Amino acid sequence: WPLSSQEDISSLKRFCPLGCAAAVFITCVVLICSRWRFGEVLGVEVCGGPFGNLDAGGLHFWPTSFMSVAASLPLLAFALNSSWAYIPILCTLHNKTERRVTGLIASSNALIFANYILISVYGHVMFCEHTAPNILDSLGAAAPPGSGPIATLIMVARGALALQL
Repeated sequence: WPLSSQEDISSLKRFCPLGCAAAVFITCVVLICSRWRFGEVLGVEVCGGPFGNLDAGGLHFWPTSFMSVAASLPLLAFALNSSWAYIPILCTLHNKTERRVTGLIASSNALIFANYILISVYGHVMFCEHTAPNILDSLGAAAPPGSGPIATLIMVARGALALQL
C-alpha cells in the first residue's frame, strides 16, 4: 500500500525529507572520501580511490563505450526524478501561481542537478575507469566493512539510500 497511491498525499510530507537528506548525505560521503590534493585535477587525487591504493587506470573525459553510458542511464533517470520531494511541497505551497510553481520546479531541479554533478565528477575522478554506475558500489568495493571510519560512513550512506526508498 504505497503512500503515493492515496487520494490525499499530504502524508508524504513526513517522509520526503528522508530522500532529500539521503541525497545530500551521499554527496557529502563522496566528497569526504575524495583524497584532496591541491594542484591535481579538481583538487583531488586522480584514480586512487578513497585510500589512494587503487590503480584505477587513466582518467577519461569521454565515455569509452556506449554500454558504459547505457548502464548509467537508469540511475540518472532515477536521480533526476524530483517527485519524491516535489509533490508534498507542492501540496503545501500557498498561492500556487504559475510563477511560484515554475520557480519551485526550476530551483529544485537545479539543486538536484548540482548535487549529482558533484557526485558524478568527484566519483569519476576518484575511480576513473572502475567507476560503477552507482558510486556507492565503487566506494563499498574499495572500502570493505571493518576497514575504518570511511567504511562505516559508506555503510551508513548505503543504509540511508535504502531507507529513503
